[in-house]
Amino acid sequence: MGPALRWDHGGKILAIWRTLQANGDAIEADLQRFYGIRLAQVGTKELTWRHLGVLIEHLPSNSATRRVALGDDYEWTLQNQLLAALVDGMAISIWQRGGDKKAKRPKQIPRPGVVDKDERKIGSGKYSMAEVDRILAGPRHAT
Repeated sequence: MGPALRWDHGGKILAIWRTLQANGDAIEADLQRFYGIRLAQVGTKELTWRHLGVLIEHLPSNSATRRVALGDDYEWTLQNQLLAALVDGMAISIWQRGGDKKAKRPKQIPRPGVVDKDERKIGSGKYSMAEVDRILAGPRHAT
């Protein structure tokens, strides 16, 4: 899956500092969980800034830091994506061989970054077009 974080802008220590400011609690928990190291040790012989950067960059895929950095997408490992593709393929295969010409094509398992064409984001939530039609057709309140 690759490193949890990348140091793209500016110097590495500055990037680590910014990452700590944004995700300090998750990083602190991961340092303790995976390495038995306390964040308070940073800047000492036991934990240099360089070593801290290496540890953060190579945290495992199930780390809290990766979960915070990637949001809901962090669970979509290669194995999960392949499994979803397998299940979708089987569903299509069964649908094709079912013989019912009026049967609807099965929907894919939702994946991060893939927008369902029947769902569009309106406001801060997701609504299907049918829900939008129902909401718009409902009673209106005078303002």
